[in-house]
Amino acid sequence: MSSRTGSKVFTVQQDPHQRVPFYASNQSHLTRADIQRAVENALLEDKAEHDVTTLGIFTEASNAKGRIFVKEDCVVCGVSVAEETFRYFDKAMKITLEAKDGEKLTPGQTVLRFEGDIRAVLRAERVALNFLAFMSSIATRTQSVVRAAARYGVKVLDTRKTIPLLRSLSKYSVIQGGGYNHRHDLAQMGLIKDNHIAQAGSVKAAIEAFRAYAPRTPLEVEVDTLEQLKEALSMLPEMVLLDNMESQTMRRAMEIIRQVNVEKRVTITAEASGGFNLENLSRLEGTGVDFVSLGAITNVVIPPDFSLEVD
Repeated sequence: MSSRTGSKVFTVQQDPHQRVPFYASNQSHLTRADIQRAVENALLEDKAEHDVTTLGIFTEASNAKGRIFVKEDCVVCGVSVAEETFRYFDKAMKITLEAKDGEKLTPGQTVLRFEGDIRAVLRAERVALNFLAFMSSIATRTQSVVRAAARYGVKVLDTRKTIPLLRSLSKYSVIQGGGYNHRHDLAQMGLIKDNHIAQAGSVKAAIEAFRAYAPRTPLEVEVDTLEQLKEALSMLPEMVLLDNMESQTMRRAMEIIRQVNVEKRVTITAEASGGFNLENLSRLEGTGVDFVSLGAITNVVIPPDFSLEVD
């Protein structure tokens, strides 16, 4: 696992020997443009350039140094985003990173040390801490779910249930916690859901329409029943979503999928979805599903406590 400060792309590869489809990927790219856009928007929202308190007290540049540290156990994430936040008002600020994204930290551990203009430090402080708390929340929560799901041989997928305008940061944080990214947006792959099926008239009709429009685009189909599953499998989608199925039904669904994979010499994967959380993952036991998806890892924020202190 690696995150390179100063490079254009932050890349994480959890297991380079494990082959998975790109629509269930454990490799995430967080571009510098993603970071700069998030930082600029957050500082604009905070009106940091017009911090009346800081600018009223410090009328001239004054050197200061200190650190950011964590007060509780967490999987840290957002270190490079915090760094970029501090540099926004002081390009020459000296920053030493003492933790890297995806690292497990304990109370008192230092995330980064800084030395530069106190005005830049104080204007950036809250936004930098917010990014660390938000991204570390996702990484920490994801790691807990990943460890629980691993007992049943199931990998954890994220969803598009992300806070608007923060999807790139959110999905990057999922990777840092050991999870997998599903589709990033509506263009990356097709996902035929119940409303599509209802308007198209049938599962088969929806798939045929999609394939006519985007024949080379990977497709996932949501199914609620074994009858829908069989109809979807006849069209050989890349993935199926088993929505709100009981454990026994999921087990039977996986038997049907495996049979089709053998007979047709394909690899159709299955995602279990619908009401899963850290407390009820035991529903996956013995089902044989490949993935479980949880919106809660990206849209429920339980922020670890980070603090900034000036020496």
